[in-house]
Amino acid sequence: MSSLLHILRRIADGCLIPTDLLPDALGVTVVGIWSGVVMLLVFARVTPARWLLRPRDQMAAAIYEMRLYLDSPRRVLTAQGRLLWWSGAYTAAMLPAIVILTIPFGFLLLQMEARYGLDPLPIDEPVLLRVELEREAVVEAGSAPVLQHGTTAWVRCPSPLPSGEGCPSDSEGGVGLTVGGTHVTKRLVAVAGTAVSPARSRGLALLWAITDEAPIEHDAVRQIEVEHPVRDSDWVPFGMPWWAWWLVVVFAAAGGVAKPLGVRF
Repeated sequence: MSSLLHILRRIADGCLIPTDLLPDALGVTVVGIWSGVVMLLVFARVTPARWLLRPRDQMAAAIYEMRLYLDSPRRVLTAQGRLLWWSGAYTAAMLPAIVILTIPFGFLLLQMEARYGLDPLPIDEPVLLRVELEREAVVEAGSAPVLQHGTTAWVRCPSPLPSGEGCPSDSEGGVGLTVGGTHVTKRLVAVAGTAVSPARSRGLALLWAITDEAPIEHDAVRQIEVEHPVRDSDWVPFGMPWWAWWLVVVFAAAGGVAKPLGVRF
């Protein structure tokens, strides 16, 4: 499971590599455009137009009926009931495509958050690592202080740099920990303009963790996580969060190419 999820995440990350050289606002816009086109093609392939057109027409009819019979509460309530019913039918028709897109778009958003939503670690401040364990085991980090309670441990490193005093480094350029006598590493990113990696995980945690590192092989460790500062998003148009601008571009792109591709919603 961990290997498969890691492969899927690497594919999502690989789709973003061509945009890494672009300015952030342009990069998010480009990703939003092709995401919208992909979304439209999936919906067109999975959801037949006839499944959507009748519910859409019935919803429009219910709205017109409410406006025409404002002086008749019974007719308005009946029309509202039909509107809710056909709205559910419309959503149900789109559900298969939504399910298909959930995992790839979810991984895409996690990898985008690593690029556009979080900053690298400041090199002049201590770093606090949170270690989540599957079972109780002793966590050690050289001479760095460790506070452990049950299956959770916190490790304080004076610096995010691998050579930071107190936190031993390893050949991979990360911080080395010893859990139950076994060596485990976590990469720390303190270089500006680099996609960050707040977590290193295993198992189902790879579905939601923001990471580009290989899964943890130690079966006693669920996740090693470090908190990255939230990035200033003043580069996003209209002061939106980056993901809101991405959504705007996605739906604008899908709407823009729907008619040329003959797709109706």
